[in-house]
Amino acid sequence: MVFKIILGTVQLGLDYGINNALGKPSEKVAHDILKEAFNHGINTLDTAEAYGNSEELIGSYHRKCSEKFSVITKFHMHEGKKASEIIDNALDRLGVSSIETLFFHSFRDYKSNPEILKELAKEVAKGRIGELGVSVYTNHEIEALLPVEEIKVIQAPFNLLDNHSKRAEVFRKAKLSEKKIYVRSIFLQGVLFMPLNNLPEKLIPLKPSLERIHQIAKTTGISITTLAVKYALSKDYIDGVLVGVDSVAQLNENLKAVEEVIPDGILSQIDMIVVKNELILNPTHW
Repeated sequence: MVFKIILGTVQLGLDYGINNALGKPSEKVAHDILKEAFNHGINTLDTAEAYGNSEELIGSYHRKCSEKFSVITKFHMHEGKKASEIIDNALDRLGVSSIETLFFHSFRDYKSNPEILKELAKEVAKGRIGELGVSVYTNHEIEALLPVEEIKVIQAPFNLLDNHSKRAEVFRKAKLSEKKIYVRSIFLQGVLFMPLNNLPEKLIPLKPSLERIHQIAKTTGISITTLAVKYALSKDYIDGVLVGVDSVAQLNENLKAVEEVIPDGILSQIDMIVVKNELILNPTHW
């Protein structure tokens, strides 16, 4: 199942995640992570113009090493920028000749700049971009993208709480519309690992659902990391699973989780966890 894993690199360029106490790694550690990932069969990276110096780190790795990753990146629109400039700058930073998938960094960016879609489609025709996508948060945003022919890939959150009960129907609609589904935030930015008594006040409403996850982990002897990774990989409507790490040890822990076998009955228990206040699952509201 490692073929579904996409290495997320926001942690390589920013101090990222509500439960991140270490900060971003050094350039050497970042390069070590990339090399280890490549050696284990991960060949796609997810990054963004907005992820600090993540794109530059990937570019420095590509210029230093013989291994070349396929790269997914995201952009925000800047006034006066043309599509060709956006692509030129990204290719230069990343040290690649083409971008596998170029995402609008948000649904708002997509909606606010309809005129650039046709220009980006021309870049696809030239082979400088493989496909176009949009990074979203809500099911409503996904629904709005289903009829858009130019958009081939949708990236959305999915995890043990933001789960099958919330996403399955709309993801399956997307598959029927021949969209690829990539999921991110499988660890809910580290919230899944936080001690329950240390939850920030805004996240206290999640405590009952988190207690259920912790109970499943304790009863089965399966780590929360393994539950989170295998849960996302188990869904046939998901094409790619983003996993972000800030150390080689953390990467190897996640790769080990990929190889674990979890009974379907345990995954079904997670399917039945329903967080009624969906807004609290969106980090932009924290």
